[in-house]
Amino acid sequence: MKENLHRAIFLIGIIAISILYACSKDESIEVEIPKFEYIVGDLDEIINGDPQKVKISGLELQVNHTERASQPLSMAFDGDLSTKYHSPWSTDNPPTEFPVIITVTFPDDSPSFEYLYYWPRQVGSNGRILTGAVKVSPKNDPENYTTILDLQYVDDPAPKKIKIPAEFQGNIKKLIFDISSGIGDVVSIQEIEFYNEGVGMNIPDVFTDKSCSAIKEGVSRESIESMTNSVFRNLALSLFDETYDKRRVGTYKSYPHPSIQSNLNKTSTYGLLDNVTGVFVSQGDDLLVFAQEHNHELILRIIDHEDDQGSGFTGQNTVLNSGVNKIKAQISGLVYLLYHNDSDEQIKVNFANGKVNGQFDIEHNTNDEWQDILNSSIYNRIDLKGKYSHIIFNTADLKKYTPDPTRLIEVYDSIVWLEEQFLGFYKYNRTNKSRMLFRSSPAATYMHATSYRTEYNPSTMPKLCDVDGLRTTDIWGPAHEVGHVNQTRQGFRWKNMANESVLGEVSNNVYSLYVQAAFGNTSRLETQGKYMPAYNSFMVEDMKHMEATGAVDKKYFFEQLVHFWQLELYFSQVLGMEDFYKDLHEEIRITPDPARGVEHHEFAYLVSKISGFDMTSFFNLWGYQLSDEIKARIAELGFNEPTQPIQYIRESQVELYKEQKAIVKGNATQYSNGNSYTFNMSTYENVVAYEVYVNDAIVHIDINNQFTTTLPEGNYSVFAIGADGNKTEVTF
Repeated sequence: MKENLHRAIFLIGIIAISILYACSKDESIEVEIPKFEYIVGDLDEIINGDPQKVKISGLELQVNHTERASQPLSMAFDGDLSTKYHSPWSTDNPPTEFPVIITVTFPDDSPSFEYLYYWPRQVGSNGRILTGAVKVSPKNDPENYTTILDLQYVDDPAPKKIKIPAEFQGNIKKLIFDISSGIGDVVSIQEIEFYNEGVGMNIPDVFTDKSCSAIKEGVSRESIESMTNSVFRNLALSLFDETYDKRRVGTYKSYPHPSIQSNLNKTSTYGLLDNVTGVFVSQGDDLLVFAQEHNHELILRIIDHEDDQGSGFTGQNTVLNSGVNKIKAQISGLVYLLYHNDSDEQIKVNFANGKVNGQFDIEHNTNDEWQDILNSSIYNRIDLKGKYSHIIFNTADLKKYTPDPTRLIEVYDSIVWLEEQFLGFYKYNRTNKSRMLFRSSPAATYMHATSYRTEYNPSTMPKLCDVDGLRTTDIWGPAHEVGHVNQTRQGFRWKNMANESVLGEVSNNVYSLYVQAAFGNTSRLETQGKYMPAYNSFMVEDMKHMEATGAVDKKYFFEQLVHFWQLELYFSQVLGMEDFYKDLHEEIRITPDPARGVEHHEFAYLVSKISGFDMTSFFNLWGYQLSDEIKARIAELGFNEPTQPIQYIRESQVELYKEQKAIVKGNATQYSNGNSYTFNMSTYENVVAYEVYVNDAIVHIDINNQFTTTLPEGNYSVFAIGADGNKTEVTF
């Protein structure tokens, strides 16, 4: 111990002598300067360049309809984002009629403004303006209007900036919103506000662009240290010393708004939130954001995914300027960027503060990084991005159930890709540019689909975060919800004349079955025994297709599904027409929507057209009650009816139909107990169904070689139906 102490003292002495000697020789000593660890500077030194709101009193407001007493036009100009104007409802007398024309007349001494914000309805979508025009007239000629903007908006709550041409600034007498359409055939406006541009800060010359995310070559550390503004100095020092968290800077791309593709595809909308920042901000904090120069409206949205009222997805929206933006967070949540245009532009955005929550992007991250991402997360949601899917699930459940995020994303990517393939999006160049969004939300009672997302209650996370379960027993749920988004409306998602949904919970399950099969799982129609109840409901009990809504008890959802899936089994799998449903969906997309109540007739016609068979008998067996007009149109196609009994095909019999095997008769027995009859045809082969008749009327259909059923009084007969189309009477 003493020896070690003496050695240490000796070494210290040598070092001290060396330093003294160097100093005596006037030799300089290089001392390594520690790297600057980033902390944000004083935000009070940032001049945001906030727009200056212009308050205008004495406005005269007029609209060309009877105003609703509870939501008059004045509520769109009251400076209160919690109130809104709403045109008459469909139940009002009279209801809204387009165009809706809102006229704002300004006092002669009203102050000048450079632009206005139109705030669409923030909660709910009904009334958001879709199309129309904004017109203004000058003070000296108030009835001479000039159109300054043609409105082409989409269903989104982000504020819209409407610039006033220079020649009209300070010279507007009247401003008109001439609205030609709105969501739900009504008009609702949260607020109209008037602004002048604020005076923004200049970006110091040490940065390469307005995102302040890189230092120019040749800039010295000394020059950075001499900067007086602590925010820019700290940021520049950290960039110079390479200690700045790279996750704070992102390059974000523009996306066409998902409603554009959904309108072309006749579907609902894919996700809005592809530009994930991975940044979290707390309520009441100032969020400092530097944005590169950009040419289109860039929206920053804060979303509280814990919101259990269903309105959290709308979040807090702010239009970002190029350069400096300081935003007061009204809620806590994750930050996303909405850059929706067709410019195919990329911009850099730098979040100088806020907390990094992280994200997992399958293109940029590996499983080796996963635990670090999870452990550093500070919010109970994490974004995972795939090629076709965007997942926002609970952090705690991902920690517990998802050791392999890449594999999880691949499953969700596959669900989306498979459904898009089935729908013919790839064949017909109709793929969505944005991703399908899967979000955990307490607002979801279980699982549901709505505009721009599918949502799942946190209680479902153990199922949806577990890859092995998801690939097998639990794949139906998300495939079903994605199917809702992809339903082709109205041609494959119709209602009856009573406005009851006939296919709302049916046609999407064709896609679920396709996904289920693609993952190698047994069909739910087979495992849950749905075929026989379907046969008896429609072909024996004479259920009518348009009456089988199951709106209350969901009794017929799966029974109705059977015949849609049979089309896939027969045409695609038996006859090898692998593009059958692709081509059918495309035909629905390019065909004008038929009138309410006859969509199913048009569907039967299109199936016949695409398949090359007269499908009249098939659809009438399934309760379609085809009209004489549609029968004639199908007949004009000149096709023959199928020779095989498509109405009885099931997954387990596809090979039997391919080979068209004839029935092999065996011994048959029957016994009865009162009106209960048991039939046994266990030695029969190649039978796809048995039809039981009493006095020549069909009373029961069965798929088993042995079954018991109750029969009415009369003479009964049993027929075996073969995949080759032959019908053979069973002899006992």
